[in-house]
Amino acid sequence: MAKHLKTSTATPALQAVHAQLAATADWTVENVHKAIQDAATAIGEGMGKVAQPLRVAMTGTQVSPSIDHTVYLAGRERALKRIEDALARASASA
Repeated sequence: MAKHLKTSTATPALQAVHAQLAATADWTVENVHKAIQDAATAIGEGMGKVAQPLRVAMTGTQVSPSIDHTVYLAGRERALKRIEDALARASASA
């Protein structure tokens, strides 16, 4: 887990995803997917640079089903909390 949260793009990616998801009013798979894409665009990275640290934040592993479905199924509050926890872990290990 720490390996994926220590990359140079992990913190900005998770911060961007958190901001996008927090601003998502209608919690649907499509809107979650768009929020993740918008986060990638906002930091100027591809989906992989956002999806991998997000996947680790959500599941604790580097493997999961589709990340947009995983985030959606976790639910808004749990997803935001897991991202916050991952950001805290990343800053504590920095």
